[in-house]
Amino acid sequence: MKFTCNRDNLIEGINIVQRAISTKSTMAVLEGILIEVGEELKLTGNDNDLGITYEVPAIIEEIGSILVSSKTFGDIIRKLPDIYVTVETSEKENLVVITSGKAKFDIAMMPVDEYPQVNFLNEKEVVIFDNNVLKGLIKQSIFATAQDDAKAILKGVFVEKQGKTINFVALDGNKMAVKFTNMENDLEFNLLIPSRILNEVLKVLQISDENMSICYSESQVMFFNSHFKIISRLIKNEFIKYREIIPREEKVHVVVSTKDFLSAIERSAIIMTDNKKYPMIITTDMDEIIINAKAENGSLEERLAASINGENITIGFNTKNFIDCLRVIEDEIISLSFTTNLGPCLVRGEENNDFIFLVMPVRLK
Repeated sequence: MKFTCNRDNLIEGINIVQRAISTKSTMAVLEGILIEVGEELKLTGNDNDLGITYEVPAIIEEIGSILVSSKTFGDIIRKLPDIYVTVETSEKENLVVITSGKAKFDIAMMPVDEYPQVNFLNEKEVVIFDNNVLKGLIKQSIFATAQDDAKAILKGVFVEKQGKTINFVALDGNKMAVKFTNMENDLEFNLLIPSRILNEVLKVLQISDENMSICYSESQVMFFNSHFKIISRLIKNEFIKYREIIPREEKVHVVVSTKDFLSAIERSAIIMTDNKKYPMIITTDMDEIIINAKAENGSLEERLAASINGENITIGFNTKNFIDCLRVIEDEIISLSFTTNLGPCLVRGEENNDFIFLVMPVRLK
C-alpha cells in the first residue's frame, strides 16, 4: 500500500474520524484508524456505536488496507515538516513508513483483519439538506440538549418530519429549542438523534459547502455526502410531547435588540457566580427592560430601550440559559413573550419566524 497526499488534508480527515475513536476501548483495534487505499484514500473511525468514514484526495500508487494507532498516527502527521506526506507499508517488518521532507517514521501496524466492519445504511430513501439549512437546524437546536448524566432523551435532538415541514427539537429541562423549515421532500419520520452525531455533522458542514443527505432505519441514522459518512444508533426512547410545553397565550410582549439584550445579560453574568442562589431579574417598565443582578461580590442595574405591550412583569432567570439561546440567533431584533412570573419566556425572531426558544424562569424569594 502506498499513497501521497497533502498533509493538511490528511490532518483534516484524521481529526474527523478520530471523533469516533475511543482512547479507552476494551477492544484494542477500536483505538486504531483504518486506512483503505483503493480508487480513493478512505479513513475510518469506529467505536461500535458511532462510525465515521472520510475520503482524502491522494495520489494512489499501490492499493491496500492497514490499521494503525489513531493517536500515534495522528500525532505524527500533525508534526510533519513538509506539506506533502507519503505513507507506505513495509510488509517484511510489518511496519508503516511515513515520509515527509527529511523526516521518516516507522510505526507498527495493528491487525486489520480484527477490525469490525462499519455497516452503512442503504441509500435508497434519502432526504437531501442544503448545507446552510442543515447548519441552521443543528446550530439552533443542539445547544438546548442536556449534557453529562442526563436522561437519554434529553441528550438528543428530536427530528420530526411532517408533510413538508421538518422540526429539530431539543430540551434539557431549563430551556427548549424548536427550529423548523420547509422541504420539498414528502417523506415523514420521527428520529431521536444523539447530539454527539449532530455535532460531528455540523463540523463537517462548516468546512465544506457540499449539501448533506440523511437516511435511516428503525435503529440507526446516517448522514453522508460524496466524501463523508457518519452512522450512529438512534435513541430509542419516546420523546416528550414538546408542543404541550409551549404557552398558547401571552400577557406581555417585548421587542428588543438581540445584540443589546445579549450584551446586557453577559455583563450581568460577570457577577452572577451562583445562578441558583442569585438569579438575574428582568423587569418591564413602560418602554424599557430593566436587568438587575445582585450577588455577594457586586451588583448591576441596566436599562434597555424596548417596545412593550401588556402589563409590567418581574421575573427571574438563569443567565446561562438565556445566553445560550441568544448566541445562536441571527435576527437583529427578537420578541420576548411572557405569561406570568412563574411561566417560561418565549423567544422568537421578529424577521425570521423559523424558531421558538423557551427559557424557564427561576423562582424569586
